[in-house]
Amino acid sequence: MAIAFAERVLTCVGDEEKKFVVRLAPLEPSGRGEYKCAYQIVGPGVKINRAAYGLDAIQALQCAFVVIGGELAHIERAEGLRFEFAGGDHGFPRP
Repeated sequence: MAIAFAERVLTCVGDEEKKFVVRLAPLEPSGRGEYKCAYQIVGPGVKINRAAYGLDAIQALQCAFVVIGGELAHIERAEGLRFEFAGGDHGFPRP
């Protein structure tokens, strides 16, 4: 991801030195009459680059949040981790 317009650094409960970063790219038309919201999740052993799409920019952003929440839940289960942000939950919708 070349440019991010938003970034959130998540820490792992019990291991605050282990950090994961969620980045969102600027929303853009997808060329298919939809909008695209590219996102990235990076952390130890993890580098995910994907995109979510919507009928407009707001829906693409909403979809990205939902998909990111699912990605984070999968990482938490697979790695036995629990993410937090600012002392609370990571802030993305959970499946």
